[in-house]
Amino acid sequence: MNEDSSVKGDANRLREDQVQVARGAGLTGIGAVLEGVLRYVSMLLVTQNYGRQAYGVFGFVMMLNEMGQRVSSAGLHDGVMRHVAIHESKGETRQTRGAILFAAKLMVGIGVLYALGLGLFADQVAELLDSGEAKDVPKDVVAKVVIISCFALPTTALLLLLGRTLRALKEVGLQVIVRSFLQPITRVLLILLFLFTLGNENMQGLAWAIVISAAFCCGIALWFVHRRVGLFGKSHSSEIDKGEFMKFAMPLIGVDILTFFSLNADIFFLGNYRSQGELGSYMAVIRLVPILAMPLFLFSSLLTPLSAELYGQKRMEDLRNLYRTSARWIFAVTLPITATALIWATPILGHLGEGFEEGSTAFAILALTLILTGFANPVGYAVTMAGYSRITLMNSLVMLVVVAALGWWLIPTYGILGAAIARAGANLANCILTLTEGYLILGLNPLQGALIKPVIAVAIAASGAYGLVELGVLKYTLFHAVLGGLTLSIIYTIVTALLGLDDDDKHVLLAGSRPLHGVAKKLARMVGR
Repeated sequence: MNEDSSVKGDANRLREDQVQVARGAGLTGIGAVLEGVLRYVSMLLVTQNYGRQAYGVFGFVMMLNEMGQRVSSAGLHDGVMRHVAIHESKGETRQTRGAILFAAKLMVGIGVLYALGLGLFADQVAELLDSGEAKDVPKDVVAKVVIISCFALPTTALLLLLGRTLRALKEVGLQVIVRSFLQPITRVLLILLFLFTLGNENMQGLAWAIVISAAFCCGIALWFVHRRVGLFGKSHSSEIDKGEFMKFAMPLIGVDILTFFSLNADIFFLGNYRSQGELGSYMAVIRLVPILAMPLFLFSSLLTPLSAELYGQKRMEDLRNLYRTSARWIFAVTLPITATALIWATPILGHLGEGFEEGSTAFAILALTLILTGFANPVGYAVTMAGYSRITLMNSLVMLVVVAALGWWLIPTYGILGAAIARAGANLANCILTLTEGYLILGLNPLQGALIKPVIAVAIAASGAYGLVELGVLKYTLFHAVLGGLTLSIIYTIVTALLGLDDDDKHVLLAGSRPLHGVAKKLARMVGR
């Protein structure tokens, strides 16, 4: 009797974990749809009003800003997420506060130093984009945009930390509000404001839009975290074992920096060897690909801190089951989005402006790599959260070597296509390493018979959508890309339902759809009034 109760208790705890991840995915999904739309809108505003060359320069500067964010965070944001998840599960709020405050002070300090350094060398940075084949944006303009972007560095780093903290606290709804609603909305509004006041000849307004939106959202996120754990005030004491914290975080300093360079070495090579216009097309590809990766972000919102929690509680079988369920759903949701991107890659990019369509092949290559990434990324987080940060550091080093070698070889000759191959090659190398390590260390295995059903469903749905294109019912335009994506998704959903869902998948689907039901009810009440 006791044994039966224990088995039921374990099953119930696993089901609760799955439901938590699914609800987090549902909440994040609502925000991700809006974030994706607003991301595309902001891209349209920039590309249509400033041009392809200006977008390439702006994207390059924002990449430098992201580099500052990586250097400033230096593994601390993942260290905080792990410590907060573990200590909150034990009710140790003082340790939670200590980890957040300790990391925040370090990140802001490093961010300020990096910003000062980047500002001092702004002219040298501008030289990187002045040696390619075409230079439509003057060097002095590039330098001014670089200097303005420096003001955003401390706040963007702190915003990253606060977002991970909210995720670890399982406050996914608050993280969605900041990341998916407030930040993209304020960015679009500020771009419109500066376009109206400064005109499309002045690129500095774009940089100020990033600076102001980051500072505003950072303040909101800080208030959310303070309200949840009480960061400030004499009555809110904190405690931190700095040695333990840094022992985990130190290897991640190298991970963050190496990962950043491995994910952006292709951009450096392209900016140096090719034209600003080509760089603009490739930056559009890089900014659009994360929209396709929404399923990965949806499930990782709670999967990452839960991995740390389950490992800390030695619930290894629950961790493996949770990973299998999450990987199955990431794969299933990624397939129809990827299929749509492959069929309509040219109009999705071409609608941004003249010349952007030359990135369509690169877009298709990177879209395909997302399928394997969906299996590997959750494994990478689980291995890192289990304390094996040195292994993650080794993977990042391999990625950097692969992308640098392929980029140096291919980009001078093949341009955008060479950059995409270099990035895809680095991602695939990391995926193979990560999946192997996850299996050997934690026993995480994504292979399961249930993966066959979505493969069959997407093959039927994609064939149907492509058939409609061949018949002329759907065309290669942006409007028909949206319509075709909906058609493909409907066919995919119907076929998947006919093939059947197991009990775990039904619970995940129910839990994940609850936030959408809540939004629908609120909208119905508003319409009824």
